[in-house]
Amino acid sequence: MRLLGSLERQIMQLFWAAPTPSDRFSVRDVHVCLSQQGSLVAYTTVMTVMSRLAEKGLLGRRLVGRGYRYEAKVNPKDAVFQATEDFMHSLEGEFGAAALVHFVEVLPKLDPALAKRLRKAFEQE
Repeated sequence: MRLLGSLERQIMQLFWAAPTPSDRFSVRDVHVCLSQQGSLVAYTTVMTVMSRLAEKGLLGRRLVGRGYRYEAKVNPKDAVFQATEDFMHSLEGEFGAAALVHFVEVLPKLDPALAKRLRKAFEQE
């Protein structure tokens, strides 16, 4: 899973905000919710994005009648973990280990407390 785009995030937020994780929504349901939130996006765009989210494994879908019903396949925490792991692999793959070393060097300047937690985590390995 790559980092999510803006519309992908909006759609996933709708699923994650559902009363129960197994709630299933149609493309029309999601399109209406997005419209009510002020997102002016075409129905076909929502349909395409939801299909791609299913291909990425974030949404599950089942054919019901003539259309699909979708449900979240991952919770927000797992999505963040997976996106972070994918990003780090991508960063290392594109720029080599130097990029990850630089990331670790810059982190204490951004968030000293987080840098301290990471040092502890590395020491426990």
